[in-house]
Amino acid sequence: MNFPAQIDPFPRASDAADTGDASAVLARRLDDPSSLAWVHNELRTTLASAQKLLRRYVRESESHAGSDVSALESGSLRQARSLIHQCVGATTVIGSTAAAKVLTASDAALRWALERPARLDAALVEHIEQASFAVVDFLGRELAGNPVPALWLFPQMRVLLETSGAERVHPADLWPRPWDWRKIADDSEASARPVDERSLSALEQLTLANIKTPSPLILARISDLCAGLSLAASGPDGNINRTLWQLAAAVFEALAKGLLQADVFSKRLASRVLSLLRGFLRGSEINPAVLQRLAHDLLFFCAQSLPPDAARPAPRLAAVRQAYALADEQRVDYLRSPLGSFDPALVVQARKRVASANTVWSSMAGGELHHQASLVETFSLV
Repeated sequence: MNFPAQIDPFPRASDAADTGDASAVLARRLDDPSSLAWVHNELRTTLASAQKLLRRYVRESESHAGSDVSALESGSLRQARSLIHQCVGATTVIGSTAAAKVLTASDAALRWALERPARLDAALVEHIEQASFAVVDFLGRELAGNPVPALWLFPQMRVLLETSGAERVHPADLWPRPWDWRKIADDSEASARPVDERSLSALEQLTLANIKTPSPLILARISDLCAGLSLAASGPDGNINRTLWQLAAAVFEALAKGLLQADVFSKRLASRVLSLLRGFLRGSEINPAVLQRLAHDLLFFCAQSLPPDAARPAPRLAAVRQAYALADEQRVDYLRSPLGSFDPALVVQARKRVASANTVWSSMAGGELHHQASLVETFSLV
């Protein structure tokens, strides 16, 4: 895959001088729809080539069943990974972060397979293929002026990350909202609770009880505890810690009120919040990036929750949604995806055949009856 001039990933110094900022040059180039159109077509063909190489390797592996599979020539496997790696670069250059992350997951899965080539089987090849189909479909809809949520790419990315043993697999990584710390209105109904052994013991008991028998009452009590911790936050990082505990209180309130559907990702939040409280109590130096990631994940679930109403009031959640202006955030089913249902090559072929049928039909309607013989065959191909 070669980058054309209009999406050269390395802006020239002369261009930067013209605008005063190299990033502005790149942004201007990415606004050109021709860049996306070119990359979309190149991605489709390049990813299809990578899939052919992977299928060839699997066929060779199966033909050597019973022998030392690791002794097989892995050239096709390395070449396929190289092609996918190029596609990662191309999607990064056009600014499609979500597509780049999915293809990076494919690249990571192949790197994992290269460590022990016997790991690459038909199932993994199919997962990589589905991810490729989804990325091409995602960009194709954007090119057609019908963009879809990036979270629809999560199911494909998830299976690849889990296969390769990634440390983190989370839908919030495809949520495009940038993070920033904001002030959230305090809960006047909560009672301040200091970070002490008593609070830690209470959260440990509630977390364990919620694991054994989840209930709205337990979740509401966890929310109350987090709200109390937010009111007692102080010190140099008091504002950050206050916001963090307020976000946690809002998420557990949403779960307790049924405004947020519990899944494997939201269920892990209690353990992560408990771990954070332990770190605070022990005086451990917590990486700011860890705090920001947890806060971003909590905000993600606040955005994915239903808005509170008179039937199900949730003042803590309402305060977060107001502070971060989440009213217009789209709720997405990130566990299921309509993307990549069809091979992009078949879609292209179908469009060509429909266009051919349209031409034949127009000719027939115009009185060119000599096309009658090919009419049935043309529509049969469609």
